Amino acid sequence: MKNEKEFIKGIYEKYDNITKNDNFYHERIYRKKKVSLLKMAAIFLICICITASLTYAGFKAYQNAQLNANYSEDIAATDGNQIWCGTFQLVWNDAMEKMGKKPIVFKEYSPLAESLNQQKFTVGDISEESYYKIVSEMVPGLKEKIETEIKEKFGIQSITLDDIDFTPNSNVCLLYAMLKKEFTFPVEFTDLGKGNFAGGEQPVTYYGINDDTDESVWSNVEILFYDNKNEFAIRLKTNEKEEVILYRTDNNTSFEEMYQKILEKEKSYTGSKRYTQYDKILKIPNINISTQINYDELCDKEIQGSTWHIEKAIQTVEFSLDKTGGKIISEAELQERTKSYAMEDVIADEREFLLTEQFVLFLKEEDKNVPYFAMHVNDDSVLQ
Repeated sequence: MKNEKEFIKGIYEKYDNITKNDNFYHERIYRKKKVSLLKMAAIFLICICITASLTYAGFKAYQNAQLNANYSEDIAATDGNQIWCGTFQLVWNDAMEKMGKKPIVFKEYSPLAESLNQQKFTVGDISEESYYKIVSEMVPGLKEKIETEIKEKFGIQSITLDDIDFTPNSNVCLLYAMLKKEFTFPVEFTDLGKGNFAGGEQPVTYYGINDDTDESVWSNVEILFYDNKNEFAIRLKTNEKEEVILYRTDNNTSFEEMYQKILEKEKSYTGSKRYTQYDKILKIPNINISTQINYDELCDKEIQGSTWHIEKAIQTVEFSLDKTGGKIISEAELQERTKSYAMEDVIADEREFLLTEQFVLFLKEEDKNVPYFAMHVNDDSVLQ
């Protein structure tokens, strides 16, 4: 087995060889572990989510953010930046389908498994043209079949399939999904230079709207509600009808509760929903993050009424956003192994939209009810 340094070098070389028709390059670091041959019954979960701006050629090394598969858990339970992405939920949903269309219940109680069993995010929350899915036993030619179908649908290559053992085995089933999206803002935002974030010492780069911004950029922004400069939410529109929702708040409940709070306040807000000449400034930091987690809570536990267990549950997220828009590619694999068996522009006060302290970001399709990505930005370690 290669040592970690050699393995990482190989990953970078792999990304250097990705098709040149796609100017979006990825850097990803995996930690490989030996799989015990004694564990004959297993479910192998991997979830990989990548989001990136079209203007970035790659990503930095892993930065400080905590992945959380539980959309309903209070983010206050963990310090620092946090991320939730629906791709892990999609993988879990397929596992439930394979195990008899019922919840996966451990003999030892798991709050995370209980939350995932509620299936608060499904393929119904993502447009069909945005994802590819397959469920298959490990049969000859499976890898080539997936690679061909992904190329035909999305015009890109998978960067995770090489790390899967495709040895034919009727007792092993692979559940695979890829999600791909690109979105651009109708008009490019203005560069606002560098500044600090949340009292951090490292300057970060901002974009948005100021006095020098052309009025055409104002149409990118919809005001969902504005209580004061420390409690507001805005929606950034895109050409592809993907919504980027930014919520400035000191609230530290769950992503689910915060999103519902936005909907409630938006419904009751009577101020102008349009960005106007009365508004002073919109300031948004560039985001650039790569992070990975192994959900140990889900691993090596007996499942009620089943001979399976989850051997690995991994999620990786790379996310980047800037003044032009963004791009998301998400891959998820689950490997199962069994034993041989309209508003008026009336402004009471000047409004300013400064995302220079902690805030929450959601990504959602325009005609869907549930976000597919959420991020709590608490410090500058994930900002450029």
